[in-house]
Amino acid sequence: LNHLVPTKQSSFSKMAEEEEEEPLPPYVYAHADGREGAGPRDAGVTETVSVGDKSVEVTLLGARATTSGDKAKATFPNGDTYTGGYFAGVREGQGTYLCHGEKPEDDDGDEAPPPRGQYEGGWKKGQKNGLGVMTYKDGSKYHGAWRDGKREGEGTFYYANGDIYSGAWQKGKKHGQGTYFYKESGAELVGTWSDGVICEGSFSDQSGGVYKGHFTGDNTNIAYVPGGVFTLASGAVSTAA
Repeated sequence: LNHLVPTKQSSFSKMAEEEEEEPLPPYVYAHADGREGAGPRDAGVTETVSVGDKSVEVTLLGARATTSGDKAKATFPNGDTYTGGYFAGVREGQGTYLCHGEKPEDDDGDEAPPPRGQYEGGWKKGQKNGLGVMTYKDGSKYHGAWRDGKREGEGTFYYANGDIYSGAWQKGKKHGQGTYFYKESGAELVGTWSDGVICEGSFSDQSGGVYKGHFTGDNTNIAYVPGGVFTLASGAVSTAA
């Protein structure tokens, strides 16, 4: 939309969508520095096992865990890797997860395929947590806060088409105050978001026109609703009917 046109329900620029994340598969656990053997663990607990009148002491395998400054490496069946901290058997602290692409069928080389995506940042109880940067396979990127594996808190999403959203997130969706910038048109959408959709705020186009009021629609297509106020670059004012 290059110019504001006061209609009952005028739809405008389609927003880009965020990349969805895939669940993590089982993996092989090892030292990050290439040492042989399984990755670092807590000391195992020794228990006594009895069968009839015979007993034997068995030391159980300790939980996956890294000490300060140490790292472990997990390699998944699909080629994905995680390098970073562990605590009580799960990813914890700082770590990097690489999502690797599959080789073309006609590629006989030994080199690993380039990564399709990467997350680098904080982890807690096996989930992305705290500050982190996620680069997705389509080239889009999110830099900001995470909680329980979802975008949560303040963060900025750089879309593959050049659009940018910066503001609040909740459970992986835009929620709270935020600003969406459309690269192609130069327009800007500012306001209050709920469950991925803007509810109220302002839309400004590159010609200087502004709409203020409520919005309706889904997470990719948004429209004006009756009652909002249009202010054109000329200064003329009208109300959406």
